[in-house]
Amino acid sequence: MTCLHFTHHLSNCEPHQLQQAAYAALHTICFHRLLGTVRPASVPAFGLTFPAIADAEIDQLLQQRSSQLFALLSTSPVPKTAVEIVVYFLRPSSSKPSSSTARSETKVHDTTTPSDSKAATEKASAASSLRAWASPRNYQYAWLAQAFSSGAGQAAAIPPSTPETALHEDMEADAIERWNIVFNLLGTDASTSQRTGVKQGMAHFTDKVVQFVQANKAHLPPFSGAELITFPFRIVVKAVE
Repeated sequence: MTCLHFTHHLSNCEPHQLQQAAYAALHTICFHRLLGTVRPASVPAFGLTFPAIADAEIDQLLQQRSSQLFALLSTSPVPKTAVEIVVYFLRPSSSKPSSSTARSETKVHDTTTPSDSKAATEKASAASSLRAWASPRNYQYAWLAQAFSSGAGQAAAIPPSTPETALHEDMEADAIERWNIVFNLLGTDASTSQRTGVKQGMAHFTDKVVQFVQANKAHLPPFSGAELITFPFRIVVKAVE
């Protein structure tokens, strides 16, 4: 299976805005790719509202990785001009070996197969709440709600895992998608107009995500009836040399 690549450069990001921008970006990505029984939420940032997943463990993981990205700025002896988040989504059957220090796994949903009636109720509720969340906004999420209604979204155990070091050389061979978000940081000599550009940049990022998802609806592995679908993913944070 071909690995699709999504790349976005966010310019005009001040260092103190980095953690919030990364957190909103990660939630936006995960909202579109963790296709279990999603409980939609939202994240406010820079005067905008971003889609998010209402799950405490996922939220904790994304906050942690956003903090680690920001920490790169203080641990470097040389001021950084750019840092990057790379998110790999792997095939459901992927079973990459990794050590406990390089990988953390979080159980997101109960792995017990629900009864037919309970599953139908969960899917209908997920679709209804998603439509309610999306209706007052400009984002085009109707296709995702339809997926839930048709039985695509099942309760899933999704183990997000994040290597602290470089990924294995063959990681891309196991990935169905790779998302690269580069944050270009402003220096102290930036103009006033540049310092107000992060809001526009994040809005453009969200538009690109929606366009990418709309254009690649059929790319993900097929969902089948009663299976519990897993999409392991790995998040790497690094400085751009």
